[in-house]
Amino acid sequence: MGHASVRIPYSTPWYKPQLDDMLKEIEKYKRQVSLMKMTLAEVAKERDAALASGRKSTETIGQLCDDAVGRENLKTKAIAEAEAAKEAVKQGQHEREMLQADNARLRARVQTLQCEVDDLKNSMSGYVEDRIQAERAAADEKVAAARAQGEARAAMMQAKTISDERDQAIMRCQQAQAEVKSLHAAEEGEAQRAEEERKARLEALILDVKPLSKETIGSKAAELSYLEGEELAKLSSKYTDPEAVWSMLEPQNFDGLHDTPVMLLSANWLKTQRPARLPERAKLPPEAFINGRALRTIFQAIDKGLAKGMVRPLPIVCALLPKSTLGGGACSHPDPAGACLEQLVNALDLRWNEFARQRGGIKSTGVTDIGVFIDWACMYQAPDFGEAPSSTGALSARGAAPARKRNEHEQAVFDAAQKDVHILFAHTLTTVWMLPEGKHSVGPKEIKYTEAWPSYLYLLASILKPSNLNELLAWPQMLDLAGVKPSTDPAVPIPNGHYEQEKICRRAPPEPLTFARGHEHGSLVGAGGLVAEQYPEALCAMLAGAEELDFRRCCWGDEEAAWLALVLPLCGRLQRLFLSGNQIGNAGACALATAIQGGALRSLKMLTLDNNEIGDTGALSLFQSFSPAEGAPLAIDDLKQLLLNNNAINDTSAIALAGAISSSNCLAGCKVNLDGNPATKATKKVVKKALKKARKP
Repeated sequence: MGHASVRIPYSTPWYKPQLDDMLKEIEKYKRQVSLMKMTLAEVAKERDAALASGRKSTETIGQLCDDAVGRENLKTKAIAEAEAAKEAVKQGQHEREMLQADNARLRARVQTLQCEVDDLKNSMSGYVEDRIQAERAAADEKVAAARAQGEARAAMMQAKTISDERDQAIMRCQQAQAEVKSLHAAEEGEAQRAEEERKARLEALILDVKPLSKETIGSKAAELSYLEGEELAKLSSKYTDPEAVWSMLEPQNFDGLHDTPVMLLSANWLKTQRPARLPERAKLPPEAFINGRALRTIFQAIDKGLAKGMVRPLPIVCALLPKSTLGGGACSHPDPAGACLEQLVNALDLRWNEFARQRGGIKSTGVTDIGVFIDWACMYQAPDFGEAPSSTGALSARGAAPARKRNEHEQAVFDAAQKDVHILFAHTLTTVWMLPEGKHSVGPKEIKYTEAWPSYLYLLASILKPSNLNELLAWPQMLDLAGVKPSTDPAVPIPNGHYEQEKICRRAPPEPLTFARGHEHGSLVGAGGLVAEQYPEALCAMLAGAEELDFRRCCWGDEEAAWLALVLPLCGRLQRLFLSGNQIGNAGACALATAIQGGALRSLKMLTLDNNEIGDTGALSLFQSFSPAEGAPLAIDDLKQLLLNNNAINDTSAIALAGAISSSNCLAGCKVNLDGNPATKATKKVVKKALKKARKP
């Protein structure tokens, strides 16, 4: 029976094209089968030569027959689906009729409701108009009452103004009487103020400074006075130029063997591995370190997102542990329990967004890795008893393994690193994280250590680095990590702002011989030797070419200001001195005035002493230092900005400032801020007039 004679029950025009297509496809396959049979006939003629091909063709024919059977099954299935579709069409027609009936009923209901709404509108229109008129009348009454209240208030204000004018007239009379009394008392208080000024000058100079220290500062200052600005800058270049740090991280030749004096740990490795106890350098894997070339590449990418004028710090963090291994001899592990290492890694997690965040735009790149300096892991060490067994395995009398000595090569590399390692901490572009000793190690004035090396590195790090309050910093460069706890939620950022400066109280630079025996830090463990030898040279070199010293909000008082004044003669190029937000009083101001009179700040352009406790005595000393005696050279060539706002300066010293402006050329173009002082407005106007007059050619 052919396919053409197949009759489809319940056939309808909408599915007949599909059936015709299927029949055409079946006829197509039949033609293919006929063609295959012809091929088989040809293959049969050659089966003697290709029996294997014949078998394969036979299998193919069988498969095609199976396909034909499958297509017959598909045809039967299509017929069944057509019958089911017809039944579904009938059911859909029935449902459509029911929906049409429901729609007619709903339309009738809507018309009924519309009629009811129209009736309600007609009945409510009169009520709404009455309600609107009533509310309008009530609003008019409220407006009238408010107008009456406003007129009453205006009358009361006029009466109060008259009363205030009367009170002001009475106060002006009282002020005039008080001024008359103050003029009578001025002559009596002048002698007393002069005596207080003399005492303040004496108190400012009462420091425990050895005669040898004064001689050392004097001789160093005399040597620096003969140098030009470029020569002074060259002295400080190793503490300001990034190349001084990169050179320490490059391999050097040690008697034919190339080695790097200082290796820096990779912050990514520390954050990933989180070692419980840090091994010494010789036992760390190569992937634990990051070389200078990679850090240089990261450093060059930092400025892409920084605003114009911002500081571009080096991607290097120096950890200052309480126990140091820089002494040169055998040493024990500085952090055997791993507590300091845990604090350091936690701080990296908490503060990583400060380093790695994108800055500027799409093309900017944040910091991808940071070099971390920990002396135990970054320099060759000689572990003390209990750290490493000897080659023979023999134990000492204490029952522990004896110290492992550095070999000749390691000792040469260590000596080279020990000589220059202080540059990492003192450099203006590196970051120093401190882990102080004990629970109460952070005092109101400074961070204290019992060993000489941590104290030495802390003092150097406190001199040139910008204040954390500096708005041009990409991140704070001096931090106290005491109290850093692990973060339970890494997505939560650390608090924004520069609150760390309240905790980091920088020490005023001590005198050059502070680590010598008998001086302030001479009794520390490990004082003397290389520390006592390097500190005077480093201090003089850092201050010689420094253009800016930033000691804002450091909790300094008069003593710290006096210590700073002691070493200011070593500053040959200082242009900006920031001392805002401290507790410097008259004695500290007098000490600074003494240093200015001595010519220590001849190149100074900006001096900020705002938000301190300077009164008339200290201010008078400062102003007198700006106007030297007739015939004497100027102490400062050209001061551009002087901030003294929010102190305790009264009229007497403000008038002295006006006199200094008139008599000294160094204040001719200076901007002076006296806001927030007890001085009267009239006196401040006198100072402004003196400044305007001095600016005129």
